[in-house]
Amino acid sequence: HNREQSMEINGFNKKIVEQHYYDYLNRFDQYRFKLLSFRERNYFGYGKLNIIDKITYLLILPLLLFFPFKVDLNKKRLHFKFCHYLINHYNYFHDEKNQNMQLIKLLTHPIYFCLVFPFVIFVLYIKFVYKMIYSYIISRKYLLSLWYRKLTYDDSKDYVMPLLKTE
Repeated sequence: HNREQSMEINGFNKKIVEQHYYDYLNRFDQYRFKLLSFRERNYFGYGKLNIIDKITYLLILPLLLFFPFKVDLNKKRLHFKFCHYLINHYNYFHDEKNQNMQLIKLLTHPIYFCLVFPFVIFVLYIKFVYKMIYSYIISRKYLLSLWYRKLTYDDSKDYVMPLLKTE
């Protein structure tokens, strides 16, 4: 939303629902989301699951959720996340109170810079990878809890009734 590539539409429109996000979702991802949202799809009239989908939902979906989604491996997204991570650490050295001036003076010395800078970048990269793995595990934990909740609790009473067409 609010990007130059986004459609300019006010209110509800069929064009929004018909959008495809091939850069972020492949058919495997769409199938997993279809299974996860089967109650909502059924409630709002987007179709029901067949018997194979129901068996897959009950037995195999928890395993399928551990496979990465296409968006998890999107190079552009990972690049921007890493750059954002580096900028946040760069801002650490440029705080308003200049508490880190001694460290900055030390790092600006050419010899120390050449020795320490690669190490700092390596450590930041390792921390970034750790953070990405941690967020991956947390997101999978959330998806599994969503699957379990859908399996054990009928939340269809929590939905807003769709507007019926009147002529």
